Amino acid sequence: MKRILITALTLAACAGTQLFAQNAKEDVLTFNLSRQNQVSVSTSSSTANAGLWLAPPTVYKTKTTKLATADILRAIAIVLYANPNAYSSQAKLVLVQGELGGFFGLKQPLENNVLYTNAVVVGDREGLFYPGVYSSTFGALEGRLATGRNFDANPDDGRLAPGHDQPWGQVFVKDQNASVCDNVTFFFNFDVVECYDCFYLNSFITDSKFTFQERQGPPCCAGSSATAGSGKDKYFMYLSFDNMLSNPYLNPESSLYVGWAGGKYAGIEGLYEIEDGLTPDALDYDASIFNNVANPIDQHEWDVYTMRFTLAGIVTYTWKLQLLNSTDSVPDFLGSATYPAYGYGFVAKTCSLITGTASFAEKSVKSTTCCLDRPWYDSWYGVGYGYGYYGDSEVNVITALSYHEIPSRSAE
Repeated sequence: MKRILITALTLAACAGTQLFAQNAKEDVLTFNLSRQNQVSVSTSSSTANAGLWLAPPTVYKTKTTKLATADILRAIAIVLYANPNAYSSQAKLVLVQGELGGFFGLKQPLENNVLYTNAVVVGDREGLFYPGVYSSTFGALEGRLATGRNFDANPDDGRLAPGHDQPWGQVFVKDQNASVCDNVTFFFNFDVVECYDCFYLNSFITDSKFTFQERQGPPCCAGSSATAGSGKDKYFMYLSFDNMLSNPYLNPESSLYVGWAGGKYAGIEGLYEIEDGLTPDALDYDASIFNNVANPIDQHEWDVYTMRFTLAGIVTYTWKLQLLNSTDSVPDFLGSATYPAYGYGFVAKTCSLITGTASFAEKSVKSTTCCLDRPWYDSWYGVGYGYGYYGDSEVNVITALSYHEIPSRSAE
């Protein structure tokens, strides 16, 4: 059966039916981690950090503590508000306008600046698949199925391959039922490792199934689209967090600095410590272990909130195509993702080894209580930006949340 899809020129006309949609998709990001770190280097079995370095110390002890979402929220608040307790106990980390699976990509920037969700099925070639389109001042997301190509467009119909863009979105702190929506994307970094093979999915593997169904409606919006589907996508990802000056977005000397005058976060800076895990010898030497480690002269009250870590693991995203609103023209991916991970970091001024999980719980929520209602398009941070456009495919563009590492790049 011929699948007739809507041309891109009809996008604006059909978008109006979705502009004031009641529901929007939101992912709550939860961290449940444990960190192991050194707590004592001592000459005594009974007293921590006792004696002199010259002795030398013979007793070494570590400790395991929790590293949870609340700790990360405090590490953000100390930078944005100079107050680790600026957010309430109800505050959440949320991924807004998020796409975690592999079956989508980024379209070229649109001419209009309208923000809407689940707008229409668009496309100008037979066989294209768009489960939803998300417009911004920078472009739009489109659903994609496998094309038999890696970066090049399919020579028969011009379709571009999937698997070069996930995850998508922006990270916010949402507090007080969305009366507070702080874009904190620039504290995070998401790296997806591409593992291209001859099935041309590029960065993910999947068990999934799509079904094309007829869609009723006016001439602009009728036709067929993939309105039913479910699956499980998996990919390898690094997730990093940094609230220190080592983060270029928080460093006034960097071209990526977000604290420009007149901006929402004007003047903010990352936490700075000489003993940043890279240059600890810049501290004055003290022969006493206690004075040098546990109670140094350079100690600051915010030291406990220094936090820089990197996790690595496999994201498993289980999803179904569902309508967020009964009046939507097309469904969206909706599900949840798990991320068992391990990693390392510099947390509370100590080298830390980290294990545990992070999770993304997707829900359809009222748009009035979602940070999607906030002017995120005035402060969009493309933390995954790197190489820009590569060949005929969009990857690591300036709007990307994730940076895609492509091991085969040098060989192509």
